[in-house]
Amino acid sequence: MKMITLMSSEKQKFLVPEAVAKHSLTIHDVIEDGRADNKIIRITNVNSRILQKVIMYCGRHVAAAEKMAYASKPYKVAEKLKKWDVGFLDTDIDTLTDLILAADSLNIPGLPDRACMRKSCRHSKG
Repeated sequence: MKMITLMSSEKQKFLVPEAVAKHSLTIHDVIEDGRADNKIIRITNVNSRILQKVIMYCGRHVAAAEKMAYASKPYKVAEKLKKWDVGFLDTDIDTLTDLILAADSLNIPGLPDRACMRKSCRHSKG
């Protein structure tokens, strides 16, 4: 399994499977274009705490996609993933905002929309 190192704004490094890193379309393009500096990709606008959460989200979604490809009942995998997403996004408003900004800049499919919907729900509660 090929690994990629992502570096946060505080220069903390995260060793990530390439498939997980490529869930970010921005990182995918950097890797495909050969712009990864010695397999280290600097994510200068995302702090370590949020980058770790983004990696967790991408990892879960990549694993679910792989399971769905071979599952006899892929809808069950999708249901589990949806429940996981709800729990993952059950966080404070500042973290949701940071996740939205990170997901938008890294172009992570689905995460900005899910987080924005969750933020709207949290905001309307008070």
